[in-house]
Amino acid sequence: DMLHRLKKRENKSRKVFDKCYVNNDYIFKHANGSLYYPDYPTKALKKIVERNPELPKGLTFRKLRTSCVSMLVHEGRDVKSIQKWVGHSNINTTLQYYTKARDSMVKKDVSEDMSGILNIKKYKDET
Repeated sequence: DMLHRLKKRENKSRKVFDKCYVNNDYIFKHANGSLYYPDYPTKALKKIVERNPELPKGLTFRKLRTSCVSMLVHEGRDVKSIQKWVGHSNINTTLQYYTKARDSMVKKDVSEDMSGILNIKKYKDET
């Protein structure tokens, strides 16, 4: 469906820009057919983050990818399958993410366990 919508949009753009339309076989391009610069998605994401205060500052595609791998690990997905899906040539790269995510989960679990074990008192300031 998406590709068909893009093709319809391209056909409309060809009519609007007429002889000024840049012909090529690419799918993702500007309305006039000219190609995006390679850093276009990165700059566009930066603008989106700046305009939306609810998004974390400094959000990048690399951080999104890392978060995705961490979430897959957290969900208990097979590390070898994650490696293939994200395209890591070496499983050690995937295991680095796995270890970080696992360490974080273990710290959280231990913290929750300790909260249940320890009866933490609230002290009043007696001054």
